Amino acid sequence: MCVSTCAVGFVLVTFLCEWWIYHVVCTPELCWAMVFNSMFILAFWSYLATMLTDPGTTACTQWEDWIMRRASQNAISLHPPTQEFSSARGWKPGEVTWCKPCGRERPERAHHCKQCGHCILRMDHHCPWVGGCIGWRNHKYFLLMNWWSFWTCLVFLLSLRRPSLVQAIGAIEVVVEGTEYNTLLLLGVLFAGTFMCISGGMFASSLWMASKNITIVEEAFKGDNPYRLPSSLDNLRQLLGPFDWQILIPLPPKQPLSGTAFPISKPRSSDEEDGTGLQALNDKSFGNSATDLVGQEAAYGTM
Repeated sequence: MCVSTCAVGFVLVTFLCEWWIYHVVCTPELCWAMVFNSMFILAFWSYLATMLTDPGTTACTQWEDWIMRRASQNAISLHPPTQEFSSARGWKPGEVTWCKPCGRERPERAHHCKQCGHCILRMDHHCPWVGGCIGWRNHKYFLLMNWWSFWTCLVFLLSLRRPSLVQAIGAIEVVVEGTEYNTLLLLGVLFAGTFMCISGGMFASSLWMASKNITIVEEAFKGDNPYRLPSSLDNLRQLLGPFDWQILIPLPPKQPLSGTAFPISKPRSSDEEDGTGLQALNDKSFGNSATDLVGQEAAYGTM
């Protein structure tokens, strides 16, 4: 907890310092300042959304609805004696699994986070920089945080004035000697360049995994991914929602899925990669309720 708190504090201070250095020290042109501020706001907004949104714990609405739905369907509950079979890591499409640390059953693709101490719907990974986990409910915000952070840092570096980026990298002497801006400017350039590389790399990696419908946790599983739809675009829509103007804004995605059940795709060959993803809806999606299946049809049948 202490490490996460320090990491979050460091990120917040870095955001604010970069903004101050850009406006006070670098004196950008008005048009560039407007572009920078627009991207900065979106990056900071995405970061706060990632940090403050419940990633998919047992307290979220989706999990509570899943418990009520199972109770209304008189579903057979798992008990500790069966945990040896159901808690082993691996692909378990449509199966309810048992979490030994939590002592309770959980939906498919939910996993336990040792750092947070609870299970997360479609958990991707634990991120100390946001002080928590990246899961079903905040994964879109995490992607946007990296996307907008990359562009914010790039605009910062490309629009520097007095000195320019080349001058700032070249030597400290280009800034008036004896002022307090020497170190601040170089620190701003170093931090912007570092964060640009990190956020750009994380965005590319996260987007590639999302297009394959796989998480960092599931990447270690053996065998074919049963959740990967034939179309990469359908895999992205499942997580980010429809491709409209809201996809680049840190607002809740219009997801027809609850995060407790997912469509299962048939094994595919490499030449099926450009398919529509509709076949997955015709397959049997074990463990999904009628409500979820209707949502799946809306997601992949009308876009």
